[in-house]
Amino acid sequence: MHLGTCGLASGAGKVLDAAREALEELAPDTVELATTGCAGLCCREPMATVKLEGERPVKYADLDAAAIVDIVREHILGGEVVAKHALAVGEETIA
Repeated sequence: MHLGTCGLASGAGKVLDAAREALEELAPDTVELATTGCAGLCCREPMATVKLEGERPVKYADLDAAAIVDIVREHILGGEVVAKHALAVGEETIA
């Protein structure tokens, strides 16, 4: 979960709380929830990045509590990217 100042100002704290509650209910002890700073797209906050083992990361944007619960259920637990909230797939690299 991206928790830079811009994210927090946009409601990322509530999104984090919703993610934490959903994971505790649906997947206790099986998913690691980590926080990081700003992802660099302040106008698209709150944002989260989902990294599943063996798959490319997915960056989600413009989130609210309901959206992150959908992402937990459909992507993290179900393996399907939630296209309506997805901003990008893959990792940023420096060439």
